[in-house]
Amino acid sequence: MILIIFISVLKNNNSEGQVLGVKTIKKPVIIIDNGLENTYLSAGESVSEIFSDLNIPVYPEDKVTVLIDPNLGLGTRIKIRRATAITVDNGGNLEYYRTWQENVRGLLDEKGITLSEIDKISPSLETTLLNNMKIKIVRVRIEQTQENVAIPFQTVHQNDPTMFYGKTKIGQNGVNGNKVITYKLTYENNILVKKEAISEKIIKQPINKIILDGTKPFSSQQGLASWTWGPTASRRYIKGTKIKITNLANGKSVITTVGGWGPQEYTGRILDLNSDCFSQIASLNQGQINVLVEEIG
Repeated sequence: MILIIFISVLKNNNSEGQVLGVKTIKKPVIIIDNGLENTYLSAGESVSEIFSDLNIPVYPEDKVTVLIDPNLGLGTRIKIRRATAITVDNGGNLEYYRTWQENVRGLLDEKGITLSEIDKISPSLETTLLNNMKIKIVRVRIEQTQENVAIPFQTVHQNDPTMFYGKTKIGQNGVNGNKVITYKLTYENNILVKKEAISEKIIKQPINKIILDGTKPFSSQQGLASWTWGPTASRRYIKGTKIKITNLANGKSVITTVGGWGPQEYTGRILDLNSDCFSQIASLNQGQINVLVEEIG
């Protein structure tokens, strides 16, 4: 090493002094970094000092070959073979590795990273490693849980011929049932991604609520009925009375409201039914039918 010693005097308005300085000569260094050759100037006397001086990072996994030793004074030539840099997203945690393994499987084996049968990995285990490749591992966990769930009772209506039309009462109060549902829970990186019911067991059956609806008419009569283009007409029931008419031949029924008086008694009919209502229980071509007329309101 050649050293040149010089003396410099620094002066300013406040003070005067002398500083003894030493200037070091930098020598050329050739570095072949992963096949790329560059020439630098460095005052480092060893390989580590050269790397430090030039701010060239070298990792433990990298392979450094000194082709010409700097101590020989013949110039320095250094070859660096870089290990493959890999980032692994391991269940949401980023991990950084350098390796000489050829594929993903080899890297996991080397670094002691194990996979369960249901874990997901991308790219696949046989994929060739490339520099700065990112590998993503999704950690999958499956659990089971049980939940108690109420079974709502249903409300049903039943006819009660002992009560007049329009009257109702509760025949039975409803009670909810209960069942246990078993769920399969799938977590990916500790985040629930799927909830699937796989079985259920009824612990208690629900009891339906029963409402009784009165079907007993206030009055009734049987006889012949025809149809009219106008409102339903009756001699027995005043205008506004709600009546139920049943075709005794087929059991079909319709509910209507009396809107007029008639028919005349000499016709032998007890009712002239509005044509729209008549057509619901018989064909208009029939003209007359035997009916049961019940007053329901």
